[in-house]
Amino acid sequence: MALDPEILAAEVPDLTRYAVHLTRNRADADDLVQDTLERALAKGSTFRGESSPTTWLHRVMHRRFLDTRRRR
Repeated sequence: MALDPEILAAEVPDLTRYAVHLTRNRADADDLVQDTLERALAKGSTFRGESSPTTWLHRVMHRRFLDTRRRR
């Protein structure tokens, strides 16, 4: 089950709020949102529909955030 780009677009405000909470910086948050959406589009076929798209996207974002922190 692939995610519809319209669903992704509707999630941007919530993702932005969560990204600001994680990064404490608006510029870093914007980069994290973009990275999350790119990853979601690339890996959207792995979305199985067992959770809501919101939950899945927030999990993708959290993992991307942790990956970035580990690399530093």
